[in-house]
Parts: sequence; structure tokens; C-alpha cells
Amino acid sequence: PFFMVNLIVFRDGAVYADGRPTDLTGKEANDLYGTTGVPILVENGMRPALVGQVTASTDPPPVPAWDQVAIARYPSYAAFVATVADPAFQEGGQHKDAGVEATMAIVTHRLDEPPSAEELPAAEDPAALFEIISHAGRGTSDRPAALSEYLDGLTRLVADHGGIALGTYEVTGVLIGDGREWDEARVWWFADPSDLEALLADPELAELTAARDLASSDSYRLVLDGVQVEPMGRTP
Repeated sequence: PFFMVNLIVFRDGAVYADGRPTDLTGKEANDLYGTTGVPILVENGMRPALVGQVTASTDPPPVPAWDQVAIARYPSYAAFVATVADPAFQEGGQHKDAGVEATMAIVTHRLDEPPSAEELPAAEDPAALFEIISHAGRGTSDRPAALSEYLDGLTRLVADHGGIALGTYEVTGVLIGDGREWDEARVWWFADPSDLEALLADPELAELTAARDLASSDSYRLVLDGVQVEPMGRTP
């Protein structure tokens, strides 16, 4: 099993390959994919792990202006390849192609267990902090000691501000990308968006970020809202 980490930019207006006229936005076309192509993925074992809308990036350009982060679990790479080759899936997939302007699809393995439903308190408007990091291009095995210290410090600081670790993902490959290599991604969940805002304003985070930038070759964070987490379809 593996987890696909997807970063997505939607078109302003949907553009279909067959040239059909449409007044759908890119997001609306992608939502159609969610009711046509995604059910076929689910039938073949895919399970959504997380989806959230990007509201901000805490790092300066050239961070892309991503609109959404979505993470999905697949039973195997062979099952994934077989499903996307299915004509029924491809029929639904045309809506995703029409709605998405740019994407990264990053193959990962999860290194920890997700929190249980009991560990995530009820929340009307949960938020999340997503971070992706590049260092040696060989996953977590060659992570610099300074970067491990940064991640330990950030994990502690997140907990101090009421956040809960949702997942640690080791990158094993990039299916669709922009030529950059990535090593790991992490997600932290906040029941109250104000707790995440307080974390981002904490001076200690700026100190940790400076240490991160010295120990990594590329990295950035995205702030998410409207967050849904596993098991499938459950909103905390």
C-alpha cells in the first residue's frame, strides 16, 4: 500500500479536451470528477486520507499558488495503474483534466498510524498545516541531524499550540512533478484555526524555520482549511 500526496491548482474556467462549451469553473469540473472518477477508485480500494483547501503559504515565492492538498491511500501501485487505465475511470477523469491547471502527484509511504476518531476532538472548522521537505533525495534515511532536530522542535511547538500530528509520509517517488525531488511530508491538524494562527505567529517558529532552511535544500508549508481526514469522508 502507498499514499499519493496530491497538490493541485485549479483553472479559472474548465477547459475540456474535446472543446465542448462550458461555464464550469476548474473547481466545479474537478468536483464532477469527485462524483464520476473517484467512486471507481474507491471501488478498487482507494481510500481518501485527507483533503483541504489551501488558504495561505507561510514561505515566500517561488512556492506555487496551490489550491488544494489531497492525500489518498491505494492498496498497491499495480491496482492504481489498472484503475487509471479503466475506460470508465478515464471517462470520469476528463473532468479532472478539464479542471486542473497544474498538479504534483507524490508517491509516499506512511511512517506512523493515524490518530483515532477519539483522539480528534469535535471541530466545526478544522485547519491543518502541511509541510513538504527535500534534503538528500533518499527519503528519511539520510535526513540531516539538524533537520531531525527541527522536526522534533516543530512537533513539540505544534503540540504546545493544541495541534495533533495527522501523518508523516516518506517520499518514494514523484509521479507528476516539476523536476524537484522530495523526501518527506507532514500534516498537523488543529481543531481551532486560531490555534494554528498562534503557532504561525510564534517567534520560536521563525527560529525553527531558519534552522530548517539551513538543513534542507527545498521546503515549504501550506495552511489548509475545510479539512477532512480519514477514515473516508469523516470530518472531525
